[in-house]
Amino acid sequence: MDQFVVAREDDVLVLRWAPGACITHAVAVEVAAALRQLSKGRILPLLVTMRGIDGVTLQARLGMNAYRGFNAVALVGDGPVDEVLAGFAH
Repeated sequence: MDQFVVAREDDVLVLRWAPGACITHAVAVEVAAALRQLSKGRILPLLVTMRGIDGVTLQARLGMNAYRGFNAVALVGDGPVDEVLAGFAH
């Protein structure tokens, strides 16, 4: 199962987490590399869709919070678990 899909739509980076994804440090590093390649060195906004992910490890959260490759980030989910995970990721 692919845990995520990344894309660039105009000048916005898009990250869609697959339902059931468990975000570990290794997965977060993989995502960052894919987004960096799509941005081609530009600092762009990021739209994250996280519907039904299973969890985010502490190491992944710390790594994501330290990454400075975006000028704005929006997190979109559809339920209370997604809201809690978005708060945890923040």
